[in-house]
Amino acid sequence: MPDRSIESHRSAVDALIDRAVGRTSRAIRYDWRRSPVQVGLIGALPAELNNYDALTAGVFARIPTRHVFYELALSYVWVSGSESSERLSLTPYRQPARPSHIQLDFAVGVPLAEGVITPMPGALPAVQLVFSGVGQFRYLIHPGAWDGLTFTEGLRAVVAGRLSDKELASLEDDRLPGMELDSGRYALWAGFNTDVYFQSGFFFAQKTIFAVPLLAPATGTALFFGFELSLSAGFSF
Repeated sequence: MPDRSIESHRSAVDALIDRAVGRTSRAIRYDWRRSPVQVGLIGALPAELNNYDALTAGVFARIPTRHVFYELALSYVWVSGSESSERLSLTPYRQPARPSHIQLDFAVGVPLAEGVITPMPGALPAVQLVFSGVGQFRYLIHPGAWDGLTFTEGLRAVVAGRLSDKELASLEDDRLPGMELDSGRYALWAGFNTDVYFQSGFFFAQKTIFAVPLLAPATGTALFFGFELSLSAGFSF
C-alpha cells in the first residue's frame, strides 16, 4: 500500500515556481545608509538666464536614512556683471537679477538607482554609485536689505515670500548696472544628484537642478526659469 503520509504537503509545480525561493541583495561597496552624518564643500555655477555671472561656494551636511537623505547647505553667491550687462545699462532697459547674497538650501533626495561600478582603468578601486532624484527649497538672505528695518519689520521680512519696498530700496547700493532687483526671497528647485562613494568614506557628487516656478505667485519673482550645476566633495562618517 503506497505511503500517503505527506500527501497534504504536496504542491503543484506551478505553485512552487511562483513562490519566493530567496531574496536578492543590494551590491554594496560602501554602505552610505549606515553613516550618521556626511559633511563637505560645495561649488556651483547658477544660471538665471540673464546677462550676469554667478559663482557659488559653501558647506553642506547630509543625514542619510534607509530610503532618503536630507541635506542642508549654506553658501555665498558672488554675482558680477558682464559686457552685455554693461551695454544694457546704457539703455533704458533693465534685467531682473539678484546682487551677491547668502543662500540656505534644504534638499531631500530619493535614490533611484545604485550599484558597484569598476572604473577604467582597472587600477582605480571599485566605487559605490548612487543616482537620486532631488527636491530642494532655497531661502535667499540679503544682509544689506535689513538696514533701517525695525524689529517688527525684520521679523516680518524673515518669513515674507518677497522683499518689501523698503528692503529693495536698501539694496540699491548693491545693485549692479543694468540690474532690476528681483523680489523673490525663496524658491523651489528639482533635479538629479549622482554620488560616488569610495570605501574609505570619501565621496564626491554632481547635482543638476532646475527652477520650479510653483512659488512665483507668492514671491513675485521674475526669474521663473534657470538651472544650476554643482560639484561637491565630502566625507561620510
